[in-house]
Amino acid sequence: MTTSRRGFTLIELLVVIAIIAVLIALLLPAVQAAREAARRSQCVNNLKQIGLAIHNYNSQNNALPPSGERGGGQDNNEPNRQTVSMKLRLLPFLEQVPVYNAYNFAVFAGPAGVGGDRGQGGAMNFTAYSTKIASFLCPSDANPGDTGSTTVNGVSLPIPSSNYPNSVGANRAYNQNGWVPTGPAYYPGWDSQIRDTLSFDDAADGTANTIIFSEWVKGTGNPNQDGLGMVYDAGSLCCDAGLGYASGANANANFLLSKMCQNNGNTRVFAFKGHFWHLMDPGRGGVYSAVNPPNTKSCTYSDGSYGGTSYPLPMDNDAVDTMIGASSSHPGGVNTLFMDGSVRFIKNTINYNTWIAIHSLEGGEVVSADSL
Repeated sequence: MTTSRRGFTLIELLVVIAIIAVLIALLLPAVQAAREAARRSQCVNNLKQIGLAIHNYNSQNNALPPSGERGGGQDNNEPNRQTVSMKLRLLPFLEQVPVYNAYNFAVFAGPAGVGGDRGQGGAMNFTAYSTKIASFLCPSDANPGDTGSTTVNGVSLPIPSSNYPNSVGANRAYNQNGWVPTGPAYYPGWDSQIRDTLSFDDAADGTANTIIFSEWVKGTGNPNQDGLGMVYDAGSLCCDAGLGYASGANANANFLLSKMCQNNGNTRVFAFKGHFWHLMDPGRGGVYSAVNPPNTKSCTYSDGSYGGTSYPLPMDNDAVDTMIGASSSHPGGVNTLFMDGSVRFIKNTINYNTWIAIHSLEGGEVVSADSL
């Protein structure tokens, strides 16, 4: 008696493989979406921690943390040179007291490798600013911010970066305050037209209606790679646009600047957005502006020089009037931290006037909840 051994035919095997492939194809997007949801939740939590730190700082100092301080020229003989980011001042309230204590505020904040006293300050604060702070990084963004390293006394470490800049409001050169920031930031620049000390009481529009922090996509470190991590040169916009540096020269000035950035900003100038979390400079660890809507091209019209000396963008004195905006790796919009401590997801499709309004401290705009 013979017995036959039953097995799969080639056709049946191929059908089973095809069914498994279809199931994987159906499940993979759901798995990826779940992972992104978890990453976005962590990003939201980071911003909430920053918001809580700001409130604790205000409770202890009766003021918001500054984005830097007055003065700050090129040598250590000047009395005020604490050009550090708001985030550095928040470290004690983010359980990073050792890093904060390792920082010497009596010298320049500039990174090592830069000429003059800026480099001296960078060398002295090497331990502090070379520390990676998890609360300053969004897990959805895989970009490094900077692919290089900083070296002091033969020790070389990667340059730590940040995804969370604080808001300077609209472009300083073209607002109705005469160069004073419209957002909750004071001393984001080199000139005398800066805001005095701020507290929550200065938010005339309401803390629930004013953004103080958002996020941006860090740079790739590749000077030839386009995308949200790149900062482009939009040219001499003050002259090309015919707007002039006059207070309230044009009610639509910021909108026109944004259009020029999106249409004319084609030259790549800065591939390291977000690097050096301890510096106040826009595009580094410092401020962003609301000139451009969420997840659109970022630009600058600074010339890369200060006092006749060339410095890498955006370290120069014009960079504070930049158009480096908010962006994220989250589909459809960006996370934003309001002054009341709440975190809200702002869609890319937000009305431009609403976007500008929620970045001003005292613009007097009426913003409906359903417009966010």
